[in-house]
Amino acid sequence: MARTSQAKQTFVNKMILRIIPKEDTIIHMKKNYLGVALGVLIAFGVLALAFIYLRPQKDSKKVAPPLAQPTQSATSQTVAPPTGQVIIRLTTNGFYPAKTTIKSNTRLIWVNDTDKKATVNADDHPTHTKYPLLNLGEFDKGQAVQTVLKEKGTYTYHNHLAPSVKGTIVVE
Repeated sequence: MARTSQAKQTFVNKMILRIIPKEDTIIHMKKNYLGVALGVLIAFGVLALAFIYLRPQKDSKKVAPPLAQPTQSATSQTVAPPTGQVIIRLTTNGFYPAKTTIKSNTRLIWVNDTDKKATVNADDHPTHTKYPLLNLGEFDKGQAVQTVLKEKGTYTYHNHLAPSVKGTIVVE
C-alpha cells in the first residue's frame, strides 16, 4: 500500500511539474517578453520620429524668419539689397515699411512680429482679386511668408484679419 501511495504522489508531482513551469523557466519567459516589449517600444519611437521629421510641409510659402533686422527708414525702402530680397515686418503698428520700392524679380519676405495670426492678401478686401501673387495666407507669430514680383507696377495689400493694416509695393 505504501508503494501505491508513493507512486501516486510521484505521478502527481510529475503532472504538476508539467503544468507549472520551474522558476528558471518563468524567469526565462519574463526576459523574452521584456525583450519583445522593449523592441516594440523602440520601433514605435523610430516611427514617431520618422513621422515628425519626414512629413511634408503644409505651406511651401512659409519660411524661417530672417535673423537680420531691417535698416531702412519706416516710410520707404527704395532699393533691393544686394541679396535680392526685402524684408517687411508686421508689427503692432502695421507693416514696416508701409511702402516698399523694389526692382523686378526681388524676393519679398513678410515676417510676423505680432502676437496674433496675420495674413498678406492682395487688395480688394475681402475678395483679394487684384494681385493673386500677394495672397500668401495666414502665418503665426515668428513665421514668415514670401513671394517674388516680376512685373513692374504698384501693388497694394493688407492683413485680411485686420483690414486697416495696409501696405504698398512699387516694382520698378
